[in-house]
Amino acid sequence: MKILLYILSIFFLLLGVYGIICNWIGFWLAYVKKQHIGSFAPLVAGVLVMVGLLLFPNNDVRKLCWIGFLIDWGSIPGIFCSVWRIHKDKHK
Repeated sequence: MKILLYILSIFFLLLGVYGIICNWIGFWLAYVKKQHIGSFAPLVAGVLVMVGLLLFPNNDVRKLCWIGFLIDWGSIPGIFCSVWRIHKDKHK
């Protein structure tokens, strides 16, 4: 049973890390290179990382399940930036 949890945990973590990398590449292209791109996938990568860390059999790692939402541009940072830009555009 533990091996299955390790496999599922690593699977979700890899998908989450891939999503985080894609969201940061999108951030780089949109805000640094000023290229038009599609929207980021909000919360998806953060949730995948959270599930992967919660499934990990080691109890010490489960305490860090929230970290994906801070690292992923599509989670807390991206949502905060989007709300800030909408607020800024309304008050021009």
